[in-house]
Amino acid sequence: MIRIGSATVSLARREVVVHGTAVPLGARAFDVLEALLVSANRVVSKQALLDAAWPDVIVEENNLAVQVHTLRKYLGLDRKVLETVPNKGYRLNLETLDTPPGVLELTYVESLGLVSRVQGKHAMKCFIDALLSKVAEFESHNVRFQIDLPEHLVVP
Repeated sequence: MIRIGSATVSLARREVVVHGTAVPLGARAFDVLEALLVSANRVVSKQALLDAAWPDVIVEENNLAVQVHTLRKYLGLDRKVLETVPNKGYRLNLETLDTPPGVLELTYVESLGLVSRVQGKHAMKCFIDALLSKVAEFESHNVRFQIDLPEHLVVP
């Protein structure tokens, strides 16, 4: 689960919940949201977002603007959080929110069947052990990864 302000996003279940109520996001809006989350705090080009939401289809940019407006409205995001970068694209500024450390790094954990929320040193160690065993399943795919933990979560 990913927290964005008062919204909770599950990429694996493709659902958004705000204040305990499911938000009826359409597939295109969710595709845009997912692309922005994957590149949180970085500018995502309009073309990359169009490709994410409308693969192999040519659409006008105003369709993207409608989906961004929908995300701002339903998730309660202001223009500082879901920022329009003129002539470039959009940026989801999660650093401006009170987001617990490590939340974004767990974006795809749910789809691997691992815990989605980690608290405390022991839980972090269990999570990392589970993650490493899952990554080992992809050994033949030449997967590289790096985990940088805040010093207070490092378990000897």
